[in-house]
Amino acid sequence: MKKQFFVVAGVAIGILGGVPKAFAWGPEGHAIIADIAEAHLTTAAQLQVTQLLALEKHNHLDQVSSWPDEVRAQRREAAPWHFVDIPLDATSYDAARDCGGGNYVVAKIVDFEKILANKSASPQERISDTFGAPAPLA
Repeated sequence: MKKQFFVVAGVAIGILGGVPKAFAWGPEGHAIIADIAEAHLTTAAQLQVTQLLALEKHNHLDQVSSWPDEVRAQRREAAPWHFVDIPLDATSYDAARDCGGGNYVVAKIVDFEKILANKSASPQERISDTFGAPAPLA
């Protein structure tokens, strides 16, 4: 069984290694990462996430993990919030080169973290300021 896993993994790496452009993860990949992230939340953070998600009738982060992809057509400004354009020949991330004026995911995480951490704002304001009304999280 272990040998079979390594053979399959080796073939997959070989195929993907020859592909010049990365494939998008799709909803399943985003949901898996959201599940992993949720499993690592502190109890206090989990409580806040649960409360904010409940406002939009969601229970878990995986239910909103593909939001930027889903609203891309209606909210063109949200499209780059989901990725970073690192040149294929680059050896590392460079914010000045890769984060297009602060409108890519790395900068937006910092922006959204500040909004979500603002406990003086109501939970609904924190969601609206982060995700922009009236677009839903779904």
